[in-house]
Amino acid sequence: MNINIRRAIAFTLILAFLVLTPLLLMYTTGYRYNFKKAQVQRTGALVIETEPKAATVLLNGKEINDSTPARLNNVLPDEYVIDVNKDGYYSWSKKLTVKPQETTFVEDIILFAKSTPEKISDHEIKEIFFSKNHDFALFITQNFKQDYLYLLNLNNQREKLLYNNNKLFDITNVIWSEDDSKVFFQLDGTPNIATTIFPQQQIELESDVKNMPHKATNFQWNINNSNILYSQTNNKIFSTNLLTLKSELLFSLPSAETLIDYLVFQDNVYLIQILNNKPVLTKATLKNEKNNNNKSIELKHENYHFDKTYNNKIAFVEDPENVFYLISQDLDRILFTKEHIKNIDLHKQNNLLLLQTDQELSYIDINKTELSDENITRYSTGLDLATWHHDSDNYIFIQRDNQLLILEKDSRDKHHIIELDIENVDTFRINSDDDEIILLKENSLWKLPLTK
Repeated sequence: MNINIRRAIAFTLILAFLVLTPLLLMYTTGYRYNFKKAQVQRTGALVIETEPKAATVLLNGKEINDSTPARLNNVLPDEYVIDVNKDGYYSWSKKLTVKPQETTFVEDIILFAKSTPEKISDHEIKEIFFSKNHDFALFITQNFKQDYLYLLNLNNQREKLLYNNNKLFDITNVIWSEDDSKVFFQLDGTPNIATTIFPQQQIELESDVKNMPHKATNFQWNINNSNILYSQTNNKIFSTNLLTLKSELLFSLPSAETLIDYLVFQDNVYLIQILNNKPVLTKATLKNEKNNNNKSIELKHENYHFDKTYNNKIAFVEDPENVFYLISQDLDRILFTKEHIKNIDLHKQNNLLLLQTDQELSYIDINKTELSDENITRYSTGLDLATWHHDSDNYIFIQRDNQLLILEKDSRDKHHIIELDIENVDTFRINSDDDEIILLKENSLWKLPLTK
């Protein structure tokens, strides 16, 4: 090989090195040639996770090699239609944008099972009362001119007969404790408590509790202790200990004032009352009743009632327009207000408060100091009930015109909506295990599995 040939080979190798090295460096740092746009672009990434796993992913109709969880690197910037499928489950689809040097996350996809409703009780349901955390329900059936009161475990569908006295009866004022361990109800006007956990028992307050005030009203559970029940008699608030079965006076107003409603929170009691012939919202300290008025807010009228507390914020409602208020503990600042609230549901893990009107769904992040609601969706009419998925705040279960829907809160591109194949739903709840919808349909109890 002569010197000229050797020089040509060397020159070619040097030229190839000079040309290919930058290209290799660009390739390894995420640059790709976009034939669609005829230019070199920095790529992005796409991360897709589902529950359950092992779902098939299609990108613009083309199946990728990896099932979920999947991470796609070096994806050219563009809009992509992402389809996620798994046999026996409702599919998921959304158009998302991948940007240069950014990762697009789709991490909270729940795939819900396609299932057939199953009847879980032969009883014809007269009324049903679901617990706060969707662990239990009370329901009433009627047979041979007799009423029967049952306790239902929503997670295993076991029934327990609580009451039957060979007659018809009325159940009113059903109030569940915060942890679902107890339920208060008035049976033909007589206050009772039933426990849902072992040992199961039933307490008739007026006969079983020492010093229980006669004709007590406005029963409320202690927020942090399901063994403490409060009640009101005229201007007095009583506290009943269900372990000792004793009742004692907790707080009282002067006879010249009128107590409308109350809320016990920490060492304070919040009062809606008539003071000097004016309706006011006040705060009193339980430890020092002689000097207990910290702050008073004059109200427009006396038609208000307390809801509960949310992340140390006091909630109350103005009737009859159902105006919902959140106010600071010191009553020095109204934090939030919204009209025509029909239903409220708290996502406990993330402190998100779902607000439902007849036409609108929105939510508040009550961790924030400044509160405002963010709209989720609006309907023309027919919004009956809405509740969070307990585990993921990305999904909301909706009853609209007696049809059940599952709506994804993530609004990128659009809200992904699943229309479940069941109609004529009277009411429903998601059990606390998040694996079944328990629903009342044509006076019968059904379950609709969400998982396989």
